[in-house]
Amino acid sequence: MRTLFFLAAISSFCAPSFALYAKQVPLGGPGHSNGSLPTKRIGIVGLGAGGISYIRALGVLPKHMRENWDIVAFDERHSVGGLWVPDDHPPPPPGLPATPLYPHLRTNGPHPFITLPNTPLPPNSPLLAPRATVLEYWQGAFNSASLNHTQILLKHSVTSAKWIGSPQTGFWRVRARDMERNTTKFFVFNHLLVAPGVNRFPRTITFPGQDSWVAAGKLVTHCMWYRGPNDFMGKTVLVLGGGPSGFDMARLLIESDSTRKASLLAACQDLVLTFQ
Repeated sequence: MRTLFFLAAISSFCAPSFALYAKQVPLGGPGHSNGSLPTKRIGIVGLGAGGISYIRALGVLPKHMRENWDIVAFDERHSVGGLWVPDDHPPPPPGLPATPLYPHLRTNGPHPFITLPNTPLPPNSPLLAPRATVLEYWQGAFNSASLNHTQILLKHSVTSAKWIGSPQTGFWRVRARDMERNTTKFFVFNHLLVAPGVNRFPRTITFPGQDSWVAAGKLVTHCMWYRGPNDFMGKTVLVLGGGPSGFDMARLLIESDSTRKASLLAACQDLVLTFQ
């Protein structure tokens, strides 16, 4: 008997990328090669598309303006690229994957909408670009940025940021954990640019009867853990959510097994679903 699986493809939610600005104050730091102290210290949290865009934007400022700035960029991953860096073997729930990226993922819109101004993908790129092409693009954008006095701290998780001072003057005190050495570090910045992304944490919902459904050995999972159709071979799959993720996964499920019927249920306000 074929077991019904339920694959929730509902939009993830996290705070959007934003910038927090502070009045410049003189802060001590490592001296530069010319013997001067930095006139400004800038922290960047996240090295996905948002964080790389910040670095690129700072890099095109006049050199005399940014010559004595110190920039420190943090990211939890082992490489720059944010959610485009694969995590093909995620931990089972409740552990969180580092990214919702799956091997056959393509951009859910034409790639010119996700690129930097005047920096397109190669002309022969598919309009819906595959993940490897997008990752190569953002890593190339990062490597081509021209910034002196920039420190890149990979495998570092920012655990807190606190403003010290008044609304008019002060500085940011940032605590970060070195995930490789399991140590804590502290930093101070004039400006803090935060780009954590919007797909780090899944938004999940529950339905009547779900607990007994799971207790019977049947699966309910969020698309955050989806990595391909092979995990669902020979199964009947209900995909809840009619957005780009839901449509793409339903397409892959059907294409992988011509005998399969994958139901795509678009989310709507009046939807009532129960497990029996």
